[in-house]
Amino acid sequence: MFSCSKEQSKEVRELNIFVKSIDSIHAIGPPEDPRFCLYPNPFTDQISLRFMADSAQILIINTNGDMKKFTIYGCGAMLDFYNEKPGVYYCEALINKKVFRTYLIKSR
Repeated sequence: MFSCSKEQSKEVRELNIFVKSIDSIHAIGPPEDPRFCLYPNPFTDQISLRFMADSAQILIINTNGDMKKFTIYGCGAMLDFYNEKPGVYYCEALINKKVFRTYLIKSR
């Protein structure tokens, strides 16, 4: 559902997601899973990401195939989806050679 063919990949739009680093791991929500936590979900404009590692490689894709890939250094970040449309986003994180996958739901 989220994969793109070679022909489509030339037309893929990069999502306009702003990433803001967070200094404290305790500042971004409940520790449901200390290895990888996104909170809250569903969300309106911003979602907090926390992980137990020095860095994480993140891939976010919407249902149109638009995507953004980035690396976050530290223990977390605030992802700002303010300019993105409501809908379902697929998130994949590579942390310490382990892959975490989830869906994000942006409302309003």
